[in-house]
Amino acid sequence: MMPDLSCGRFVNVGTCFEYDLTGGPIAETTALNPQELYGTCKRSLFEATQQFSIFTGMSVATPRVFYSYGPFEDIRRLVPSIVLSLLRGQPAPVTPGGQVRDYLHVEDVASAIWRVATSELTGPVNIASGEPVTIAEIAARVGQLLGKSDLVHLGALPYRPGEPMRILADVTTLRQRLGWTPRFALDQGLTETVRWWESRKAV
Repeated sequence: MMPDLSCGRFVNVGTCFEYDLTGGPIAETTALNPQELYGTCKRSLFEATQQFSIFTGMSVATPRVFYSYGPFEDIRRLVPSIVLSLLRGQPAPVTPGGQVRDYLHVEDVASAIWRVATSELTGPVNIASGEPVTIAEIAARVGQLLGKSDLVHLGALPYRPGEPMRILADVTTLRQRLGWTPRFALDQGLTETVRWWESRKAV
């Protein structure tokens, strides 16, 4: 007999790091092959909730978030680390910047997750822009916004060993099946994010 859970739907937020990142663009059907503990834990939770859905009949959706940026981000991450260094008048060391990534403003991440949560869609759904951008391009734009491009030092840091050079999402499910589109283009999102950090005077 199916238990009465008094809960018809569960939304389990996952990560792109559950996937095998050696190919691309990465679709929801891409094989799972996490290379770090974080991705492994997220994959385990995904598999557990899928089984829970089978056993109980509960509807389960797993929005998988790729790269995000915006206000309140951990200062150790790419955008705030560059912004805060430049606001202090200090060099911002960056890798050579050839990594291709898929960034989405945090408000769009929240909006997309809500769209998934309030839909009837089940299973994984990629939460991303579907637009490639290099780390070098992001770093350069932040430098331009603050008028301190000379302090952005591309190549001052090495690439991490084994770091995937291209992580790009296939967002067909999000865009076509759910009809969702982002509010922020990357340039607009970076501009507002830089202004937010400036207003916080977090230097």
